[in-house]
Amino acid sequence: MTETGKITDLLREKYGISKVSKHLNITTKDDLFSAYRKLAKYLYQNAYANGDLSFKDDIEAIKANLGNDLGDSYTIKSVSKLDRNNFNAKEIETLYTAYHFKDIRTNPSSAKDTNTWLDHSYLADTIHHFEPEGSINSALEKKLIIIDPHNTKLNNHDTGAQWSPSFKSQNKVDDWLTTKLHGWHIYNSNLLIGYNKIFKDLRQSPQYQTLDSATIESLEKIIPKLQLKHKISDDYYRPDPLAELIYKQGKKIPNTNKYKYINQSGHEFINSVKVIDRAHYKNQALIFLNNYLEDTYNLTLQQEYETNLEPSKHAKFYQEKKYIKQETRQEMSRLSSLLSNTFKGIEIDNDVDLKKLDKLVPDLEKTSQILPKTDKKPILRFRKLKNHKALGLYTPLNNTLAIDFRKEGQQTGLQSFIHEFGHNLDFTTSDTLLSLSDQFKPILNATQMTIKESVLSSKEKTYLSTPTEVFARSFELYMSDKGLNNSLIKDPKEYNDSKNEKFKCFDETTRLRILNYFDSQFPQLARNLNKLGEARTDLSYNVTMHHIGLSDTDKAINKFEKIILNGNRHDKGIGINWYDKIDSQKRELILLPKNELTKDDTLIFLAGTKKDNMEKAFNHVKIPNSTIKTKDNTISITSKNALQTLNALSNNTSFNLQINSAFRAKGKAISSKFVNKQIFNSNKGKDQQKINLNTQLFNGLDL
Repeated sequence: MTETGKITDLLREKYGISKVSKHLNITTKDDLFSAYRKLAKYLYQNAYANGDLSFKDDIEAIKANLGNDLGDSYTIKSVSKLDRNNFNAKEIETLYTAYHFKDIRTNPSSAKDTNTWLDHSYLADTIHHFEPEGSINSALEKKLIIIDPHNTKLNNHDTGAQWSPSFKSQNKVDDWLTTKLHGWHIYNSNLLIGYNKIFKDLRQSPQYQTLDSATIESLEKIIPKLQLKHKISDDYYRPDPLAELIYKQGKKIPNTNKYKYINQSGHEFINSVKVIDRAHYKNQALIFLNNYLEDTYNLTLQQEYETNLEPSKHAKFYQEKKYIKQETRQEMSRLSSLLSNTFKGIEIDNDVDLKKLDKLVPDLEKTSQILPKTDKKPILRFRKLKNHKALGLYTPLNNTLAIDFRKEGQQTGLQSFIHEFGHNLDFTTSDTLLSLSDQFKPILNATQMTIKESVLSSKEKTYLSTPTEVFARSFELYMSDKGLNNSLIKDPKEYNDSKNEKFKCFDETTRLRILNYFDSQFPQLARNLNKLGEARTDLSYNVTMHHIGLSDTDKAINKFEKIILNGNRHDKGIGINWYDKIDSQKRELILLPKNELTKDDTLIFLAGTKKDNMEKAFNHVKIPNSTIKTKDNTISITSKNALQTLNALSNNTSFNLQINSAFRAKGKAISSKFVNKQIFNSNKGKDQQKINLNTQLFNGLDL
C-alpha cells in the first residue's frame, strides 16, 4: 500500500464517505452503546460536511428503521418524498409546537433555508397484517415520516404514534394528515443515517458471513437496542463471562437440566440450559460488535493520520531537488549502488556533511543487509526537515523515508531510521496495512488500552494510538530487544525508561507478543538478528534461574553452594516447588551477577517460613567475587499473594533492566502481566491460583 488514498477509498466503499474531516473520540469510559452512537454521529457528520447525502439516503434509512419500529406485523410497501407545499401554516405550527424544531417556527413559505424538516418529510405506505401469516384482515396504512436535519432533541428521535382523536380535535390538523394518514414517526437525521450506515456495513463484512445463524439471530436483536434513545441497562451491552464459563463446561451440568445461575449483576435464579445457550450466542454477538467497533475506530485513526500527512506534500521533502552539487551527486550514486538491495535510490541534501555521513555508512550497510525486503523498495533521503517538527518522516505517497541529520535533545534524526523503516514495512509488505491485520491486533489493542488510561493529552493519545504508529514503535522495540544497537536506533535505555510514555505503553506481555509477531511475520529478519546477536558477544546475556526452599537450612545451604560454586544449571521443578511454599510468610529473590566462577547471572527464589533461616543461608555462603554484595541484589517481599510477588518483580526498575532484557532476548519475560488479575482478585482457591500462574508464567519460560 503506497497511496494514502486507499484508506479513503475504503471508507467511501464501506460508508459512502468521500472525505474525513471530523474526529472520532472513543475513550475508556465508552461502552458498546455509547461507542456505537459515537460512530453513527461521526459517519453522519463527515457525510453531511462533504455533501455526500441525498434524499435516497433518507429513504433507505427510513425503510430499515421503520421496519424495526413497526415490527413483524407490518410490511413497508414504499417510501416517497413529500413536497413542503403539502403542509399548511397551521400544520407546520402544530408540529413545531410539539417538537420545537430549530429551523422553522411558523410559516416556512418565505424561509431561505432549504434544509429543514419540511425538506426531509416522507410518506410511507405500509401494510398492516392483523394475522401473523398476513393472509387476512390486512390493511394499507400511510404514515408521515419527518427527519430533523438539525437533530434538535435526542428525545425527539425515533418518536412515533397513531393519530389520536384528541390530537385531531385540539389541533385542528388538516384532513389529509388525520384521515388519510394513520400516524407519524420523527427521527434525528444523524442517528437515523449513521445507524443505517453501520448496519449496512456490518452485514456486508466478511466476519459477519462467518457467524452461525444463532449468533446472527442474537445480533439482530441487539442492534435495535443499540439504537434506542437510552440504554436498557449497563449489563445488557456487556458479555456475561459466567454464563460463557457455564456454557463451555456444559458436559458437567447435571442431567436435571436445571442449575443455579448467578448473572454478572449478582442476581440468582434457576434456569434451563437453553437460557445459557442464548447467553452464549448473545456473548458471541457482543464480541463481534466490539471487534467491529475496534476495527472501525482504528481505520478512522489511520485515516486521520494519513490526512495529516497531506500538508507535507507542499513541503516536497520527498521530491528530489533540482540542483545537487557534483560531489553530493557522486556520493548519492555510490550509496544507491551500495544499498540497492534495500532502497530504490538515495538522495542527499547539499548541506549534509558528507564526511559525517561517510562514518555512518558501515551501520547503514550492515543494517540494510538484515532488514526485510519487499517488492516496493523505498527511497531514502537525507535532508533537513526544516518545516517539520520530526527528525524523521515517512510518506506512503511515494514510499519515501526522510532522515534529518540534526540533533534535538539527546536524539539525532538518524536514530529515527528504524522507526521510519517500520512505517515502510507496514505500508508496503501487503496490499493492506499490517497494523490493521488480525495478526497484529492483540498488540494494537493492548497498547491502545494502556495509552487510553495514561495521563497524556487527548492529541497525544490519538497520535500514539494510530495503528501505523503502534506498528513502527513495535518494530523499534523488536529490533532493540533482538540486539540491534547502532547509530540508526535509539539507545536501549529509552525503550526501558518507565517515564518514556511512547514506550511505557508496551508492557512485558505485549513485548513478548511483539517478538513472536515479527519473528513470524519476518522469519528471515529473525534469523539475521539471531546471527547478529551470536556475532556480538557483548549482547549475550544469559540468566540461570533456581529455587531454594529454606524450611531446611542445611539443605538450603548445600544447594546454595552448588549453585554458586559449581555452576549448577537448572532446577527443573521451579514452577511447582515455589508453589509448594505458597503459604510462606517470606520469600526473597536474589540476582547474582556472573563472576569468574558462575557462567551466567543467577536468579534465585528463596522461600521459607523463618527469617533466621535466610540469614544463616546468606551468612554461610561466601560470594567469590568481593565486589558482589548479595544483599544489594535481593528483593524481599512479605506477602502470601503470588500476584503481589510478581508485581514487586515488575515494578523494580533496576531488576527489570537486567533480568527482563535477558529473557526478552530469548523471547521470554517475567511479568505480572502474565497473570490474569481477575483470577487473583476473585475468590478462587490456592489450587486454582497455582494452576493459572504456573501455566501462564513458568510454562512460558525456557528454564
